[in-house]
Amino acid sequence: MEEKKEIREKMLRLLNSIKSYTSFEVKSKRIEAFLKSFLEEKNFKKIGVYSPQSWEVDLWELWRWARRIGWELFFPKVEGKVLSYIPVSNLETDLIEGTYHIKEPRSSNKEEIENIEVFVFPGVAFSKNGVRIGRGKGYVDRTFYGKKKMMVGVCYHFQFFDFILRDPWDVKINFIITERGVFEAKEVWS
Repeated sequence: MEEKKEIREKMLRLLNSIKSYTSFEVKSKRIEAFLKSFLEEKNFKKIGVYSPQSWEVDLWELWRWARRIGWELFFPKVEGKVLSYIPVSNLETDLIEGTYHIKEPRSSNKEEIENIEVFVFPGVAFSKNGVRIGRGKGYVDRTFYGKKKMMVGVCYHFQFFDFILRDPWDVKINFIITERGVFEAKEVWS
């Protein structure tokens, strides 16, 4: 069985080798539609989101729509070795280039994680047993370790594995959304 490090390296090589992401536009729109339906169905109104980068699922249109209808969006900001989530009202003016050249909130007025209903994450890979492989810095795991929050991963279906071995510090992803649908993680975590 491949280790997480090997999976991360292979997936990043593959993702970074793709010359044009235009083929992903249709898939991103399908993922966006599935995510929108999921969030509406669960009636979530306070959502931890992310600023899409390069090959990650582009959800900017969904975030704009969510703000127009009054959903509260909270973007992550790197603070030391963890993430703080900060409310963002205007996606054009409230975000600036931050750590790793990722758009982060200009403000430092953070919201308590306990007050946010659901968190949406990109990843290098996800699995049906609820494991997320990120870029390897550990921010998500350190931020959410020991917290029981609704976690949703978004990725293209080729990034979705049957099984990835879980490390003790991994935070469980409850649902994974790809262009093929919404998948609930099956393994029971204690």
